[in-house]
Amino acid sequence: MRDRTSSPARCILGALLLCAALPAQVTWQVDAPSVRWTGNGSQQLAAQAPFATPAGPCTLHFPADAAGKPLSLRLDPAAGDRVFAAVTRAAPAPGIPLDPATATTTATTRTWASAEPSRQRLVARVAAKATASIGVRTGTSERGPVGYWLVMDRTKEQLRLERRFDGHTLALAQAPLPPADGQVHELALQADGFALAAFWDDAPVLRAMDGALPRGNVAVDGGAEVVWEAVHLELPAAPRASAALVVGASEAVWQASLPRGAEPWCLLELRLDRPHALVPRSAAGLEMWLLQAPAAPTVLLADWRQQLGEGSCAPVPGSGSVRAVLPRPQGRLLRQQCGLLVGILVSPDGEAVVGSTPGVWLGW
Repeated sequence: MRDRTSSPARCILGALLLCAALPAQVTWQVDAPSVRWTGNGSQQLAAQAPFATPAGPCTLHFPADAAGKPLSLRLDPAAGDRVFAAVTRAAPAPGIPLDPATATTTATTRTWASAEPSRQRLVARVAAKATASIGVRTGTSERGPVGYWLVMDRTKEQLRLERRFDGHTLALAQAPLPPADGQVHELALQADGFALAAFWDDAPVLRAMDGALPRGNVAVDGGAEVVWEAVHLELPAAPRASAALVVGASEAVWQASLPRGAEPWCLLELRLDRPHALVPRSAAGLEMWLLQAPAAPTVLLADWRQQLGEGSCAPVPGSGSVRAVLPRPQGRLLRQQCGLLVGILVSPDGEAVVGSTPGVWLGW
């Protein structure tokens, strides 16, 4: 007698039910040394290999390198979408390890001398069950330590950017502290002139403008329950561009984050994969030695007609976030072709190319 429970129909039905029970997934491919994905209250650290995450609003955070720190990308992919993100490659950020043996220690504070007091970025990996803090432009006075401090307060579940001076503490900015998970996290606090910025696991969390303390050293502070795994000093990481493409069933959405400042125009350019070696080019798109535009397989360049899609030729807003919607092409010549999408940044008067975004891969 045949066992009906093992019939092919029942096996197929079981597989379908299992697939329906799995969460909707988004596939990612990131052209960067590493990236930290955060969404739905969780985070995931990934390298270049493709990885999958649940659908829905999320943010990509990139680590700082020798050229600066790529800006974070806020995306909202749907189930089944493919996301391609990229940053311009650069060498790792050079850092000076800070040895506890060379620090000046008072109570729970370790202080190191800084060669560039007005431009410094302190990075520390810490596992803490209690309150811990890192500081830049720090010093001492008769009433206690002075300086700017990034405080990880487990009691109040807050991240605070504080200015301590002459026995008084002023909270310049604050944000909720992620729940304790027993993991090691990276704190970074940088001062670049009057601009202060704080980061938690590569994510920008606090910013302030303050110039009360123009010079000083760097320090970490924490009791016996705080373990500092690594502390090093870098130069401030300037913000730089990042880009991503969310490819859906009927359209692709291109997004880029650009440093704030001048508000140029952004024109999308579609290139086919180059048939030659990479040619070093200046920000204006010219070869370094010949001072002329190199031969490149450019397919389309956006103009006023928006033939590449809505937003493919538009001014960059003050927020630095640009977006364009590209419908899937119907032409046979572009099917199954590999292309690169690049945002060309043009000065407001249209006279010069002032930069570009990283190229993201697009497969038709």
